[in-house]
Amino acid sequence: MSVSIQDAAKEMQQRIKSEDIKNRLDFAGTIWEREEPFDYLFKTEGPIGYQTIDKDGNLPKSTFYTCRHVKPKNIGFNVDISGWPTDLNTYQLDMISKYYGQQLAFNEAKVVIAGLSTFSEDTLTVKTANISLDDIKNAIKKLTEKNSYADSIILSNTEYALLKEKGILTELMPSIPQPIIIKNNKAIIAGLCAYSFPMTDCSAILFQKGSIILTRSPLKIRMDPPESPLRLIIEQWCSSAPSDGREVIKIEK
Repeated sequence: MSVSIQDAAKEMQQRIKSEDIKNRLDFAGTIWEREEPFDYLFKTEGPIGYQTIDKDGNLPKSTFYTCRHVKPKNIGFNVDISGWPTDLNTYQLDMISKYYGQQLAFNEAKVVIAGLSTFSEDTLTVKTANISLDDIKNAIKKLTEKNSYADSIILSNTEYALLKEKGILTELMPSIPQPIIIKNNKAIIAGLCAYSFPMTDCSAILFQKGSIILTRSPLKIRMDPPESPLRLIIEQWCSSAPSDGREVIKIEK
């Protein structure tokens, strides 16, 4: 089976979406898909965590919600297809869709991590060349003291590899084959679900997955110009932020 270059966008739409979903790193606890992603997201203020009536019968302080401004980002891209053949077979469609789907998932993960890094209100600075298990435990302790309980950690690729080499990380078997762009490493360390990602501004970020908000627009794919395509245009916008930056901590050197 082959498809003309003019009709390839329709064929790739579902294939790329399927590949994108397969390769997403499950960082976000709340995901909304809407025509235009929000440029304002919920922000929690007041006491952190669940509050209960104390032993003297006093009511807990109220938790309330405000909004924080976020800037939606286009995670799509344009591809020069002037050198593509006029017809694409099934194998070519699958390979192209696989690659671009992985790239979309990678770009979305960057937006989520940027939101975590930008709105984090706590930092643990270490003086050693690389972070240790004790550093991670200290970061967990800092959050616990604020009545916040992290369940996830994103490590830079280098830190992940070094902790794995030391046998500190217990790596989980992936449920799908390893993609090309995203090294979808997933492990357990200090009771946290650990991910590997190419970060440059910090060594690690600890957070509670349920507090991460992500909004995204539907995936749109088109050829330009339609009659004699020279560009493949892939467009999808998303925005992300934690609901409470006090429950996110970065580890920096």
